[in-house]
Amino acid sequence: MTIGINEGTQTNLKSTTDSSEQITHIRPDGGTIGVLGGGTVFTLGTVGSVAAIGQVHNAGTMLTLGTVGSVAAVGQLHNAGTVQTVNAGTVSTLGLTHEDAFATTVFQSGTTLGTVKAWIGGSAHYITDLAISVDGAMVTALYAGSTLQRAGTYYFSQNGGVVQNYRTPIVIPAGSEITFRTIGTGLATLELKGYVN
Repeated sequence: MTIGINEGTQTNLKSTTDSSEQITHIRPDGGTIGVLGGGTVFTLGTVGSVAAIGQVHNAGTMLTLGTVGSVAAVGQLHNAGTVQTVNAGTVSTLGLTHEDAFATTVFQSGTTLGTVKAWIGGSAHYITDLAISVDGAMVTALYAGSTLQRAGTYYFSQNGGVVQNYRTPIVIPAGSEITFRTIGTGLATLELKGYVN
């Protein structure tokens, strides 16, 4: 039996909300959503599982994302904003690697102020990671040039050490080399990572 509707007014369906015309409401109970065109997604309640996400280019603003059960694979996230927590799986690359990144290791003994990385005209050094280990009792500090102390003073007993991963990098100003001061009789190892900008 065919049901006919012969009362009321039907307006055209549109994909925007700039008038009183109806818009399409998509509620897939399975299958595929072809394209979400950007803009703002206000609420996406609970997503049980997502088999694969190919690419997310410009996610705009997602105000509320309730619970995502599992996501099997994500190809690329181009401008995703902030990822709060990744609980499981493999994360190949997270964050940005600066094009002028550096990593250096120096060994220094006795009472010395040694150059770790030479200055670069017009560019500052940003230290993101620091590790120091000593085999004898020593005092160490990191400087910009010979007088501006930037990290330390660290006091170590024999076979002591420290590892620092800086959320806000230590800045060695433009025109200053990175230097490392040691006081004592042991051997100190300094490892630095960071970038030049």
